[in-house]
Amino acid sequence: NPFHRLVVFALLFSWIGDVVLQLTQFREVFFMGGLASFLVAQLLYLIAFFSTKGENILARRVYLVLPVALYGVFILWLLWGGLEDMKVPVTIYTVVILTMLVGAINRKGKVNPQSYQLVLLGAILFVVSDSMIAINKFTQPFELARVAIMTSYITAQYLIVIGCIRQYGLSLKK
Repeated sequence: NPFHRLVVFALLFSWIGDVVLQLTQFREVFFMGGLASFLVAQLLYLIAFFSTKGENILARRVYLVLPVALYGVFILWLLWGGLEDMKVPVTIYTVVILTMLVGAINRKGKVNPQSYQLVLLGAILFVVSDSMIAINKFTQPFELARVAIMTSYITAQYLIVIGCIRQYGLSLKK
């Protein structure tokens, strides 16, 4: 169905982003290509999440967006001094990934609780993973960054996919 196609294409663009980011060890220009691929993936995820049929809970519960918005302000404040010419791309990416998280929150009551919780936790971990990438690159490199980033990223993708599969009561078993 269209929902699952969006998720599959989001995974495809995430994979492209993974491959391109590996090339940054040769040329820094590949970082922008990786960022662009992940931006497309986040846009596809947010379209999928917001396309879930049902009442828009954010219209009645706008306060659910407040922690996400505050986190966005905090992470941009933390990164700002080290961003230099990356201020605009990183700000755009931050807004898009946090909108994806809001889309995951907006699924509450529209899908079964298990699907909601898995996708929400996956979206949160995606934000955590990308935040670690940004902190490690623009503010303060830290030990075991790659392990922490990849562990949270892989877990995020897994939880989002399993949650999306379970949205329609499906499972991985045939």
